[in-house]
Amino acid sequence: MHAKVPDSIGRIGIFLIKYLQGAVQVEAYFPSDTWYNYQNGSQLAQTGKWITLSAPLDTINIHQRGGSIVPTQRPAVTTTAARQLPFSLQVALDSQGQATGSLYWDDGETLGKHIDLHLYLKKKN
Repeated sequence: MHAKVPDSIGRIGIFLIKYLQGAVQVEAYFPSDTWYNYQNGSQLAQTGKWITLSAPLDTINIHQRGGSIVPTQRPAVTTTAARQLPFSLQVALDSQGQATGSLYWDDGETLGKHIDLHLYLKKKN
């Protein structure tokens, strides 16, 4: 199976690789850039070419582009319960040691009330 990161992925940075049933490996093309394994944070050693990735049944290959910040939150049964859970940030630094991201958070109750959060991080030397 072959998967290519679309050029339009931009700085959002998450790339989920789809599998064919029964596949144990997947070939994926990552554009030249910094890419990380989303689950364990390891950096891909090579980019700008097709890479063969292990595809065990219990793992989903998700990769994050360097330079992006992705907010995450554990799921809850209701939006009321979800608002009580903390957020985490999955930060993937680019080759310059920087990352940016944003979060739009609706309070779930007030019409038109939301929080826009824009983040910029730079690695300290």
